[in-house]
Amino acid sequence: MGLLRHLFLGDGRLPADYRGQLSAEGFLLVEEDLGGTLTYRNYRAPGRRANLDKLAISGAIAVTRQRVVIWLSGGRPGLGGKHMDVPLDDPRLRGIEVTADGTEKVRLAYDPHQFNPDTSGRVEVRLKTPKAAEIVALLNR
Repeated sequence: MGLLRHLFLGDGRLPADYRGQLSAEGFLLVEEDLGGTLTYRNYRAPGRRANLDKLAISGAIAVTRQRVVIWLSGGRPGLGGKHMDVPLDDPRLRGIEVTADGTEKVRLAYDPHQFNPDTSGRVEVRLKTPKAAEIVALLNR
């Protein structure tokens, strides 16, 4: 599955220069090359509407001493790149539900309106990682 995921969705790795910036902040956790899904529910944005849209993705999640970043690739054109970059002291971080979805998946669910006033609905990112519990603990402290 990893080979096909890489072929169709990309490798789900942080670009080297961006990884270097994050590394300078001090990684608390970094997980790359993760398979998962991106789900839009009742989503509305200029030029885009989706009652339910679930896309396969490859991605990475990084938590530094300063922020949490989710980097995605795949799904559809224009999807790849930085999906989330939120400082740990940003009050919007409390609005992101971070839960373990089973033993090896982390789920981040949020209202996109808190990040972009032109959007509404619900967005969920699920990434398969053996460090799901550690990510939940880091982001819910």
